[in-house]
Amino acid sequence: MCAHYERRQMETLDQLGLKHGTDQASSFHDYCRTMDELLSPRRSLPVVFMEQGVLGGDGLRMWADYFTHPDTRIIGVDPHTFDRKPIDDRRVVIFQGSQCDSDLMSKIHAEYGAFDWVSDDASHFSSAQQQAFGIIWPFVKPGGFWCCQDLHSYAAPELCDGNENVMQWLTRIATEMQGHGAKAVGKVYPTDQWSEVDWIMFRKGLAVIRKAI
Repeated sequence: MCAHYERRQMETLDQLGLKHGTDQASSFHDYCRTMDELLSPRRSLPVVFMEQGVLGGDGLRMWADYFTHPDTRIIGVDPHTFDRKPIDDRRVVIFQGSQCDSDLMSKIHAEYGAFDWVSDDASHFSSAQQQAFGIIWPFVKPGGFWCCQDLHSYAAPELCDGNENVMQWLTRIATEMQGHGAKAVGKVYPTDQWSEVDWIMFRKGLAVIRKAI
């Protein structure tokens, strides 16, 4: 492993987030602490990482500094073209397109393989979040994670364009995955809903779903 990759491990994800000015750092949303807890065991492994919603690319720069393996792939997806500074890392690639474009997601999956982590930080419309999850979840590898950011958007009427806002939808998943109600046991039955969901975790502004192994 080359020396500059080794040096990157000395900084936490939040330190890197502050360095690159992403709103995921503790200066604003404070999501980096949670993501670092979950991803630090994979930091030196060859992971496939996707960020839906790139904007200026600050988050991608943070992740490029965080993950150390030369075979890691860091993929950004955004429908808009911004005046982004170039990201000088061959492991980073940005696709122009929507998180809800099933053909694009299938193409990326075919090229790079199953995902260790997918962050949804895109449109924040509840219908798009649910549709995008349905598209990308089959491409998340067992033991991998799907993360939904900015859950406070549930309270914005202009973003609640479906039958459920994002919090109603996610808490329904958390309820339905419990199986047979009062007669449920801890183990998963094939007839359980959401049997591929190992756990779902909520923190302020953030939800993470881990795929069962």
